[in-house]
Amino acid sequence: SYIQDNETNAISYYPSDEQKKITIVFSSTKNEITFEGICNTGTGSYTYSSSGDDLKIASFAATKIACKDVEWEGYTIQSMNEAFSYSLNGNSLSIFTNGAYNLFFTAE
Repeated sequence: SYIQDNETNAISYYPSDEQKKITIVFSSTKNEITFEGICNTGTGSYTYSSSGDDLKIASFAATKIACKDVEWEGYTIQSMNEAFSYSLNGNSLSIFTNGAYNLFFTAE
């Protein structure tokens, strides 16, 4: 849905004219996260604390095909590897990172 710059707190919304959404899926059986971007895909592994809000994503990597709005994939991929915490609120997932951006997703 949007990203938040960790330095300035500025929010940038996902381009409304982009037809394809960036999706992430957390597998509950393999502790694997999959990524489908605008023109790239990727995977990684994760651990989390269900009693707290700790989140660690490791070895998150994706293909590198250039396309329109590909920078949004870069924001996602770079930030996933820096994740440390998450928050679930209804159909919204917030991923907080030590990287440049926090990530905000909405389930459809």
